[in-house]
Amino acid sequence: MLKFPDLVKKQQIIILLGYVNETLPRPIFEMFRYHEPVSTRAVQHFRIPLALTNYKTFSLSVSAPRAWNSIVCKLFHDIDNVPRNKDTLKKYVHEYLHTAPVLIIYL
Repeated sequence: MLKFPDLVKKQQIIILLGYVNETLPRPIFEMFRYHEPVSTRAVQHFRIPLALTNYKTFSLSVSAPRAWNSIVCKLFHDIDNVPRNKDTLKKYVHEYLHTAPVLIIYL
C-alpha cells in the first residue's frame, strides 16, 4: 500500500500522461512544457518552471513535472518509450514507488 505523498505523485504522473497523449483540457495543457535538452547527460522530459516562492513549489505546474522527472525518467530515458496506456504506466510507477528504498536517519 502506498503512502499519501506517493499517491499524489502517482496522480500527478497520470495528469502528465494526459499531456503526452494530448487529452488534457486546454488550460491545464498550457501549464506544462517539454524540456529541450541542453546536455545529453541530464534526462528530463518536462521543464520545471522557476518558483520564486515556496507556495508555488506545491502547485501542479511545478510538482507534477518534478514527480515525472524523478520517477518516469528513471524508468524510461526516452519519452517515446513511455507507455501511452494509463494502466500500464500506473503499474510501472506503483512498482517503482513500492520498491523504492526508504532513507532512514538515525539520530
